[in-house]
This record gives sequence, structure tokens and C-alpha cells, in this order.
Amino acid sequence: MALYVYEITESFSTNRYDAPIIISVLFQVINMKLKALPLALLALFFAACSSDNSSTDTGSISVDITDAPVTDAAQVYLAISGITFKGPDGQVFKSLATDTEAYQQVALLELAGSASESLLSGEEMTAGEYQWMRLEVVTEGALDTYLELDDGAVYELTIPSTTGLKLNRGFTLPANGTASFTLDIDLQKSLVSDSNGYKLKPVIRILDNSEVGHITGTIDATTLSDNNCTEAFIYLFSGADATPTDIDVDSGPELVAEMDTTNNEYTLGFVVAGDYTASLICDVVDDPDATDTLTFLASQNVTVTASETVTADF
Repeated sequence: MALYVYEITESFSTNRYDAPIIISVLFQVINMKLKALPLALLALFFAACSSDNSSTDTGSISVDITDAPVTDAAQVYLAISGITFKGPDGQVFKSLATDTEAYQQVALLELAGSASESLLSGEEMTAGEYQWMRLEVVTEGALDTYLELDDGAVYELTIPSTTGLKLNRGFTLPANGTASFTLDIDLQKSLVSDSNGYKLKPVIRILDNSEVGHITGTIDATTLSDNNCTEAFIYLFSGADATPTDIDVDSGPELVAEMDTTNNEYTLGFVVAGDYTASLICDVVDDPDATDTLTFLASQNVTVTASETVTADF
């Protein structure tokens, strides 16, 4: 505004009778500036809002679920109403409700080997560090989370916690990137029987899908017949040349796969890259709550590479 005053006074300073004109022009200039001020402030406000919105980076997360097999069960159903994440925005709940139910019911025994079922796919969330995720398992109703045995008996399943299954593994969701995980439930270790029936005390591995591969193979028919095998299982132990042992809550195999009796094939899915020992056993009775003496028929070393499938035949 000082520039306008300078130019105006210079133009009219030669005539003292032009003072009223100078004052009139000055008021017009001031009035124009004052009218423009709210527009300028409004522009600054919207610019600030735009800047704030663009500063919130996001990424996309996908979560699948799979399981290891269990004997004597026809099916195990797990009802999940959603997944809660603890991260940059505090606790954030992502619903898994369907069109007909308030939860997603997963038939776990259909997901053996390298099969899995999607819980979340490409869900957009705030990028940053996450401390944990929690499966909100539904057990209050009839036939939501339950076990069906081979003999047709049905047992409602409960879990130890009333606040769901909290999985204490942190992860980073990169800005404009993706994170993909598979939750692997070991049913052989998770199903526990007592005088009242069965309980689900889940043993769950949280796997980064970019870090895992698969093992598949065929068991020779002669080996099965020579050992009178009606069922066969592959136990997978961490490290090369490992000594095979029974399933135990605190130790034992990393994974167990059951042979498909229609083609004598097996698949160990979602194995973290590394060195392992795979061991073959037939018609096993292995209680995860007790120490059992087992006889393994054969073992071999296997190296797993991320995103690849390795073959290990017996």
C-alpha cells in the first residue's frame, strides 16, 4: 500500500488543492485491499487443508488364513467377526461381516497344504508401524466356532481369551506399498480335549508371504505297502539333519502334512525360507499334550526358497 501512496502523492503533490482527490483515491485503494483480504485468507485455509490431507500416507494390507491338518476331525469351523490392528491410528477394526452373517466362517480343514482363504484383500490403511493384530473370534452362538469329528459328534469350541486371538508380531506397512500375511493355525497343537469336550488354544504362525515357499512330494507306493501304511504324514523340523521327534506344545515339528491317499502326494505350505529336515511316518498317534515314542521311516534335508516350491519325494 505504501507504493500506491508514494505514486499518488508524487502525481498530485504539485497542486495543494488536489488533497481531497488524494484522500479519495487512498480510501478506494484501502477498500479494495480489505475486500481482497478474506479471499486470500480463504485460499490459504484450503491450501493448508490440502497439505494436511496429502501428508497422510497409506498402504494396502492383505491377510489370509490356512491350517495344518489334524487327525480324527471331519471339520473345524472358525467364525471371525473382524480383525483389530494396533498402529499409527490406535486400534482400528476391520469388519469381516458377510451379507448373511456378522462374521466370516472359515472351514479350516479345507485349507491344508498351500491352500488359504482371504480375510482381507488390499485393505487401505495408514502407513507406519503396527504392534499387533487380533482376530475377533465369535464363540457365543450355536455352531459359529465348532468342531465336527469323524463319527459325527459336534462340539462347540471356546478360546481362552474373551478379547479374541491377539497376535503379537509387529510389522511395517510401507507408504504407497503393500503388506501381505498368512495366518497358519496348527490344529494338531491347537485342539485340546478335556472332560467337557474340546477347547481351541490356537497355535498360530504369522507369515510374511514374501518370505515363504512350499514343499511338495510323492510317497512311493512300495514304501507304503511294505510298512502297511494306511495313512502317512510328513513332519518338518527346523534345520538340516535334525532328529525327528513327536509333536509337543513347546517343541517338535514346525509343520505336519498328511498324505492324500488318492495320489500319495503331500504339500507343506507356507514354509519360511531356510533349511529343514522332512521325515516320513505312518499311522501315527501323536498326542500334543504327552510324550510319544514314534518310529520314522525316512528323513531327508530340504532347502526352501521364498516364493518357490521345492520337491521332496519319499
